[in-house]
Amino acid sequence: FVYFALQTFLFINFTSPSYSIYVVVAYIYSILTFIAPLALTYAAVNGRLIDNGFVLNRTVVFAIVSAIVIGGFVIAEWATSEWFVSASHTGSVFVGMIVALALGISMRYIHKYVDRFVDTFFFRKRHSDEAALRNFAHEAAYVTDWSVLLERAADTVRRHTDTDGVTILLRSDSGTYTEYSDGLAAVSENDASIVALRAWGKPLHLHDVANSQLAGAVAFPMTARGVLVGVLMCGPKTSGESFAPDDVDALMALARGVAITLDSLNRESGSSIASLREAVIVLQARIATMQESVASELRGFGSSLRR
Repeated sequence: FVYFALQTFLFINFTSPSYSIYVVVAYIYSILTFIAPLALTYAAVNGRLIDNGFVLNRTVVFAIVSAIVIGGFVIAEWATSEWFVSASHTGSVFVGMIVALALGISMRYIHKYVDRFVDTFFFRKRHSDEAALRNFAHEAAYVTDWSVLLERAADTVRRHTDTDGVTILLRSDSGTYTEYSDGLAAVSENDASIVALRAWGKPLHLHDVANSQLAGAVAFPMTARGVLVGVLMCGPKTSGESFAPDDVDALMALARGVAITLDSLNRESGSSIASLREAVIVLQARIATMQESVASELRGFGSSLRR
């Protein structure tokens, strides 16, 4: 506010009875012009409004791309001055225009390969963690035991997200959501966070939700066939950084893969139970038929003895 107030004060061409006041204001404004960007950058980084890794990634990429472009112009200028000494000024300008056009056309390809280089050599772990989360999202479909599935899912998230806690809530037959291993207090299906996850089906930052029993940093809906079968909750990162967009997408894929597998296992279990019940009913009917047959034979044998 002070910065923009001083800017307005100077732009209206204010003339004070004492010229020294105007000079002091201009001096303070010049200092704030230098301090304001630094203060805003510090506030954004310190408040975890942006991902530090993402900022560093973009900074390195654009620095290398800028160095390549500037270096290309410098080399072209040097080559022109050394190899075309006898050339006219028009020829030198023409060569410079060709170099500038070539760099402009190839800028997209330069940025592409520089981005790949930086990701490969400076952010290898980050991409390997994301790949591990997506790989388990695919492998989840081949797990046949739900307890093993949930244990592996929680362990994978812990090892590849640097979070200080992972909790998985499962939906019960009564509609409440409870932690699958520790038996925590049931969370109602009308909880504010549960309702938001069911309604929107996308990751939810829990600190933005009031009056909710869910605790943590981000909650991911585990949805299958339009039903919220569970919730994957991650605590804040131990490094203090926020979850990057790539992390959120990978965790969302993992939560979706686990949910689909859980739904499939539940349906198979339900089908097995139904088949078992049908078999028991058929067996009971056969036993009843056999009992009636034996009873009739005994009655016939008793009649023959009396005769």
